[in-house]
Amino acid sequence: MAVPKLPTLSFRGQDHPVIDFAFAELRNFLSRTPTLHNLKTIQLAVEPGPRDAFEFRIEASSLHIIGANERSCLYGVYALLEGLGWRFPVPGEERFEQTSFRAAAWRHVEGKTEASFAFRGLTVLTDSPAEVEAVIDWMPRQRLNSICLSHSSDIKHAKQFAEELKRRGIRLEAGGHILDEFLPLDLFAEKPDLFRVKDGQRREDGNYCTSNPETLKIVAENAVKFIRELPTAEVFHFWAEDVEGGSWCECDACKEVSPSEQLMRAVNAVADAVAQERPGATVDFILYHDTLEFPDNLQPRPNVFAFYCPRERCYAHGIGDNSCAHNAWYASRLAAARKDFQGRISVFEYYCDFILWRCLGIAIPSTIHADLPWYKSMGVDDIQSLHFGQISNWAYPLNAFVFARASWDVNLKRDALVTQFCHARHGVHSRATLQAYWSIEQASLHALTYDGYGKSAYDVRDTPAEPAEFAQKHIALVDQAVIQIETALSKMPEVEHKTIRSERLLLELTRDNLRALSHQMRGLQFENNSAETNREEKMKAEYDSAIALLNDLQKRMTEAGTEHTGAWAEGAPNQFRMIAELLQGATEGKRERTW
Repeated sequence: MAVPKLPTLSFRGQDHPVIDFAFAELRNFLSRTPTLHNLKTIQLAVEPGPRDAFEFRIEASSLHIIGANERSCLYGVYALLEGLGWRFPVPGEERFEQTSFRAAAWRHVEGKTEASFAFRGLTVLTDSPAEVEAVIDWMPRQRLNSICLSHSSDIKHAKQFAEELKRRGIRLEAGGHILDEFLPLDLFAEKPDLFRVKDGQRREDGNYCTSNPETLKIVAENAVKFIRELPTAEVFHFWAEDVEGGSWCECDACKEVSPSEQLMRAVNAVADAVAQERPGATVDFILYHDTLEFPDNLQPRPNVFAFYCPRERCYAHGIGDNSCAHNAWYASRLAAARKDFQGRISVFEYYCDFILWRCLGIAIPSTIHADLPWYKSMGVDDIQSLHFGQISNWAYPLNAFVFARASWDVNLKRDALVTQFCHARHGVHSRATLQAYWSIEQASLHALTYDGYGKSAYDVRDTPAEPAEFAQKHIALVDQAVIQIETALSKMPEVEHKTIRSERLLLELTRDNLRALSHQMRGLQFENNSAETNREEKMKAEYDSAIALLNDLQKRMTEAGTEHTGAWAEGAPNQFRMIAELLQGATEGKRERTW
């Protein structure tokens, strides 16, 4: 193919790194695109607006991309490239679709589009710089504008990629489950009163004593040291230790204080210090596990926002679906937070979380498509999803795509989004893969039906036993999910296509993972039913079947390699090992969850 003649590129305004990057991307992709008919000039310009938005205006042989800010101009550039045939379905993948190219296509991109949410982001949890880089590169192509590089180990990533984030106009967030780290453990021997009380004894594990002013002073000072390491970060996440049931203080001054109030003491102390150090920066108060329930008198500081994390919700229903009693409770907590935090709310979703979903290949476009308009209707203007890098690209690519597109425009149609994804990723095979994905979604909705468990739900690694009647219904749904995955496999074409071959492997692992889950759930019913005849033998038979499958899954997941699991090549197989150990312990009368 002859080198195409590129149009003249110009910007109506002062130099800006995002505009420079937009021009670099135009040159990169247009140099690999057939010549466009009679397009002489592409001009970028900013006409300031309240949120991300862009529009195309055509004048003779010139195309004008007008953004509400510089990054919106970049979004317009990628929208133009998509109109010409470029596809960016998942991080690290780009593809030119020759059959979609039309030399005059640039004349049909007129129109204006505006973001539904002011901030649309990902929290990226991976130790791989290459995986972080791929996600950062993908984000503006899908109009995502905020990233959290989670946990202290990722400070190096925040520093390493600060310039790349700046070039793309991406907001930097930082932090994670690090609030407990701000009280050094080496203080315990000298000052045990700084630490929590459990069963009448001071302990250095877990969180700490927030009724002690010296504790809060030390924690705030170390939080300031943390933010000084990240001069470009605007949002900070300081979460307590990640344990079910909390690990807060039970001393005389704290024992009548709820977990949420103890956390707020620490967060407010940190927020006051942050306000002095970096005016304009914000600090979150995480609504998660035991802090989802809180009194009306929390009194967060003005620079503190509610960070709503409904991890144990039911993903078979939209979060605002009133027919799901389980989600109705979670919805009520968001409503309460909106009131108590005066509308300062950010939502953190788990659409790409391989830990929550025990490495199952989950596709829930209908749920995501229902969630986002409801969140917007509740006044949410800042939303993000957890993402684990390459393993999320493998297991949840459709979820990430639908989340990104629908967070820009909540009015997009579900079917159109799924079709667009399959077409972008699978090309000529998209008709078959589209049908397979609808079967995968049905399997996912069956497996994730949690509406009858109530607050006892944790995650798919260890489903509740009660109420027994609902658990039996859920077991039947999991068995149906196995059939749906078999159906998806039958629809997925058997071709020498790297992506489809990878997806077939995921489906085979998911099928056997669901089989293991079914045996596990049946065994749990026998374990908890003392009236069952020969219950121990029946329990052991079910658990042994589950353990055999889990051990095989661990081996196969290891063999899948970093091509699929990336930086989680060890962590992903270990999910199966941990579940198998839990079940083995149960057969020996010593069930203990170690995560």
